[in-house]
Amino acid sequence: MKDIKKAFKRGVIRAGLDPQISPHTLKASGVSELFRMGYTQEQVSEYTATTSKTLEKHYKKSSPNNLNDFIEMKPQRATYKKVG
Repeated sequence: MKDIKKAFKRGVIRAGLDPQISPHTLKASGVSELFRMGYTQEQVSEYTATTSKTLEKHYKKSSPNNLNDFIEMKPQRATYKKVG
């Protein structure tokens, strides 16, 4: 396992990427991009070998439909009371 981690870290450095990048960072970016491109949760689950439950819990927040729902929300105006 240490050899895999070392090889990954060397690859990251050789590619000129941020040394903080981990395999999880790449997976999260890939999953988010697949959702952004319009792939279904089932397709992303199969392609990334990730359960639908995990996708729903950790990654679905970046799907375009979820972001569109957020954009369409009507903002509530804050009300302030004058003190004193």
